[in-house]
Amino acid sequence: MVPIKGKQVLNVGCGNGDFCRRRSDLGAFVIGVDSSRNMIIEAQKPWFRAVALKDYPQPRYIIADINQTLPIQRETVDIVTVKMLMMYVDIDTAYQNIHRVLKPKGVFAVDIVHPFRPLLKIRISGSNRYDPVIN
Repeated sequence: MVPIKGKQVLNVGCGNGDFCRRRSDLGAFVIGVDSSRNMIIEAQKPWFRAVALKDYPQPRYIIADINQTLPIQRETVDIVTVKMLMMYVDIDTAYQNIHRVLKPKGVFAVDIVHPFRPLLKIRISGSNRYDPVIN
């Protein structure tokens, strides 16, 4: 795991901000970006901090689309995280926008559950049909 205390973390497609809050509780300076105004409103609601960290502010949220230039300065982010989003965007544009804000030697972490995974689980189980318990 990459240490994040004191690091600038950008969470693209932050949704309700849960991941941002958890990273902030670990001592990161977090920016959450989502193209949905409603998700940003949800993310900005008050929340209970697991640890009182006066040196680490609550996450900052921005309404922005990864397919457009992000309103973040060039090479200012240590870690960019993207969860369950890259299959819905223009990969080349998104990558260019992320690369622009990421510091040299920064970390780009992507989490995607491929739609083939449930079929692989079915095959491994020896079943010939969809099994909701496995998935």
